[in-house]
Amino acid sequence: MINNLVILVSLLLLISAVMLVLSQNLVRTVLLLSAHLLITAFLFVALNASFLAMVQVLLYTGGALILSLFAVMLNHQNMSQQDLAVAPVLSKPKALLIAVFLFLALGLAIDQSSFPVETLSQVPVLSSQSGLAKEIGADLYSNHILSFELLSLLLVAVLIGTLVIAKKSDEVLS
Repeated sequence: MINNLVILVSLLLLISAVMLVLSQNLVRTVLLLSAHLLITAFLFVALNASFLAMVQVLLYTGGALILSLFAVMLNHQNMSQQDLAVAPVLSKPKALLIAVFLFLALGLAIDQSSFPVETLSQVPVLSSQSGLAKEIGADLYSNHILSFELLSLLLVAVLIGTLVIAKKSDEVLS
């Protein structure tokens, strides 16, 4: 049963990724990305990793995409249709060639890796998700506290940079 659910969610991820790449509208692309990230969170739930699903929704879908949508809206209002028409666009054959090359490179890298391969039936199922969240939290605040604090500084820097860009755009418009 769980294998069918994982396969179904994986197919939804693939469909949303194709729609995301083929979208011509920048705002629609950001919204499709949010749908893709939400489906990824559902995949985490299907794989019994509710903590990762919560982090996926809060950080990526909630935080990063709001900033992305804000940046798109902020920069998109100053672009005219003429600016959009002369934007450089890769031809489809070149884009397909690059995609095939990247797919083969990733396949080769995975093939040459020394990671153990486990099937879904071999992955241990945890009986308590709250225990996993407690373990991750304790590990994050003890062994990885420096990276956690650096990440918070990076997010503050992104927020300040966004405000500076917004202020400069507002000064140009007035």
